[in-house]
This record gives sequence, C-alpha cells and structure tokens, in this order.
Amino acid sequence: MKQMIAACTRLCRPARRLCLLLLAGLLLVACREAEAYLQFAQVDPNGWTRGTGYVFTVDSLPTTQDYPLSVMLRKSSDKAYPFRSITLVVHQRWTLPVPDAAAQARAAARRHFTAIGQPRPPRCMRDSLLMVRNDTLVADLSADDGALRAHGISLHPYTFPLVTLRLPKGAKGRITVRHLMQRENITGIESVGLSIP
Repeated sequence: MKQMIAACTRLCRPARRLCLLLLAGLLLVACREAEAYLQFAQVDPNGWTRGTGYVFTVDSLPTTQDYPLSVMLRKSSDKAYPFRSITLVVHQRWTLPVPDAAAQARAAARRHFTAIGQPRPPRCMRDSLLMVRNDTLVADLSADDGALRAHGISLHPYTFPLVTLRLPKGAKGRITVRHLMQRENITGIESVGLSIP
C-alpha cells in the first residue's frame, strides 16, 4: 500500500508542476490593462447607406493622458465588398471639464488646450469646454494584389489608427462614423467599432 502511495506521489509531481505553470500563465495573460472604451455597432445586413452614421458615446475617461483613437471594421466573408478600400469620415464631439481652479478663466482654459496640441481651441461653455473634430480616414482593406490585409474565417477584423488626443479625466465624447463612398449602399461590412485603449 505504501509503495502504491509513493508511486502515485511520484507520478503526480509533474502534473502539479504543469498545473501551477498553466495557472501562472493564465494569470499573466489575464492581468492586462482594460481599455478605456471598446464598442462595436452592427451594420444593417442589407448594406451600409451613405446617410447612416454609427454613434459611439464615451461616458467619462478615467485619467488625463494621451488616448489613441482607432476605428475598427469587421468585413464579412460571405458578402463581397466591391472595393479595395473604404473612405470614412469620423466626427468627434468632446465635452472637456475645465482642467483646474487656476484655469477657470475662459481665456486660460483656451490657452491650456491650445498648448496641448488640439487643432482648434475648444469653445467655452459654462463649466466645460467643447472640442469638435472631423477626420477623414482612407482604410485599405486589401493589398495591391487583392490579398486581404486581415485574417479570419467568417469575419476579417481591421483596426485603423485615427488620431491621438490628449484628453483630461472626465472627458465625454460622441463619435460618429460614416462612409464617404460614391455608392449609396455598400455591402460586405459586418460591423463598425471604436477603440480607445
């Protein structure tokens, strides 16, 4: 009986080590910093019409830092997308809290946001600042030889960096994404997303 217990103990040691190693690996992979914002909107199965804009609302950013914004697309493999690229317009409307007590004066607040590289000083409101941006993005979905730039089975995910903005803690945003293609209705795009890591 003692020999059986000793044999089982010897056989279980490698299995224990393997389990501990797997647990440590899972903890390392799971301990990733959460994204400030990640959201997708489903495109109508009949196609994306030119007038349809997908709206993403950012409630409140957790810290003051540089936020790289990225537009994400998921292309369907069962419906053909007829072009190599897609042109998008991204309209951003950010409500920014006034940075601190020293910058409460409207002129000082405008100088603050001009100094951190915003293209146009935000408009001053009663207790916050309003910043509006319009960006155009030409997103290449396939290479010159026709090969797709993303890999997938039924969906092909794409991420396109847009702009990096320095936004203060508590900033709230409303971002709208529309396509600017000449066709009124385009097919093959499954969903549109916005990522702010």
